Amino acid sequence: MDSHSKCTAADEWQELVFLNRVWRYRCSDGRGEIEADVRHARQIVRELGLEGDSKRVATPSVKRSNAEVIQAAKSSPPLEGAMVTSYRSLVMRLSYLAQDRPDLGYTASTLARAMKQPRQSDWESLKRAGRYLKGYPVGKVVYEPQAQQETLRAFCDSDHAGDPISRRSRSGMVVMWGRHLLKHGTAVQSTVSLSSGESEYYSMLRSASHGMGLRAVLADWGVHAEIDLLCDASAARGISDRQGLGKLRHLDVRHLWLQEKVKDKLLRVSPVHTSDNLADNGTKPLDEATMRRHLKGMRFETPASGSTRHRELGA
Repeated sequence: MDSHSKCTAADEWQELVFLNRVWRYRCSDGRGEIEADVRHARQIVRELGLEGDSKRVATPSVKRSNAEVIQAAKSSPPLEGAMVTSYRSLVMRLSYLAQDRPDLGYTASTLARAMKQPRQSDWESLKRAGRYLKGYPVGKVVYEPQAQQETLRAFCDSDHAGDPISRRSRSGMVVMWGRHLLKHGTAVQSTVSLSSGESEYYSMLRSASHGMGLRAVLADWGVHAEIDLLCDASAARGISDRQGLGKLRHLDVRHLWLQEKVKDKLLRVSPVHTSDNLADNGTKPLDEATMRRHLKGMRFETPASGSTRHRELGA
C-alpha cells in the first residue's frame, strides 16, 4: 500500500516504534526521522544526579593535552565498589545510544576503553557526557526526499597516535547516500601506525569495507551504486593509488586489497577538504561549531531541551 494513503492529514506525522527507536514520516513533504531511544539519555542524566539545575554543556567531550591524560592515568584514584558497576552500566547505555547518534560515537568509545579499571577522571568525563545529554537528550537522523543517487560517499579520517598512552590511532567513518546518512562509526586501530599517512590509509580500509558492504545490500535491491572514498590525506591517497608496499616495508600485505579495488575501478578515491570531512567527528573532541557543521552535513539534529519541537516529542 502507498504510504501516503495512510495519512489522514497532510501535515500529520505517522509513527512506528522499532527496537525503542521512533520512526516518523510526514505526508506533507515526505520528511522522515529516526530518533534514538531517548530513555537511555534520561536514565544517564538521572543516575549521574544531573537533574534539576545542573549545568549543561555544548559538546560531549573536551580536548585535553597528552600530558593531562597521562597525568590523570597516573594520579587519578580508581573507582571502587558500586561506582565501578555504575560506570560500566552508564557507559554501555551511552554506547547503545551512539549507534544512532554520531555526536556520541567518539565519547562513548573513549569511555569504554576504561571499562576494566575506571578512574575518577573517567567518571568526570562521563559526567560531562551526561551534562551534554541533559541539554540535548533527543537525537534524530532526518531523511528528506531526494533524486535517485548513483554514488555512495564513504568519508574516512584518522587521528594519528591520538591515544597518548597506547599511541594507537583512531579511525572515523561516515557513509552517505546523497543527503542520507547510512552508516557512521569510530574505532581505535588495532595496529600502531608509524606515520599519519599510514593511519589515514587504515581508516580508508575501514570506510571502503563498509561502503562495499552497503553497495552489496543495494545490489540485492536492484540498485547499482559506485563508491567514492573521500580522504583528506594526500599520503594515504597515494598509497591506495599505487601497487605494492613502496617504502612502507612494515605494512602487512593483507592491507593491500584496497589498491587492487582502486586499480580495477571498483571504487574511486577522491580528495575532500578537512573542513568538509564528516568523518572528522569520530576521531577527536571538536569544538561546538565544527561538531555542529559536521552533524548538519549528516542531517543529524539534536533539539535543545525545552525547545518547542522537543516538548512536542513528549520530553
